[in-house]
Amino acid sequence: MNNGRYPEALAIYDEAIDTKAGHAPAYLGRCRALIGLKRPSEAIAACDDALAYRSYYPEATRSKGNAEEQQGKLLAALWLYEETNRLMPALALAWLDRGRVLQKLGRSAEALTALDQVDVSAVF
Repeated sequence: MNNGRYPEALAIYDEAIDTKAGHAPAYLGRCRALIGLKRPSEAIAACDDALAYRSYYPEATRSKGNAEEQQGKLLAALWLYEETNRLMPALALAWLDRGRVLQKLGRSAEALTALDQVDVSAVF
């Protein structure tokens, strides 16, 4: 995944799911690989599966937001990023995501407020 080898990562996550059905992190990995492959509808389904197996999973909520954003569904993405911020305020990438979507929506002041929440040391 870190090297952009999404097809290979997807195959590994699919194999993990076949081996251990109900393993939420494998579904999250599948979601992220599908986002990398620009297949957001399938990614949303994978994130939903991750959330079905682990109801408190801020990372899956955020990734679902990424897939919604990829589809151009900015308000849906914003809601998911805000939910992630509520569930796990320390997840810096969700604040960055939120700020980016707010900026796309023309809500610059709110975007800056969201970005002020980012602990830069946690991102870089």
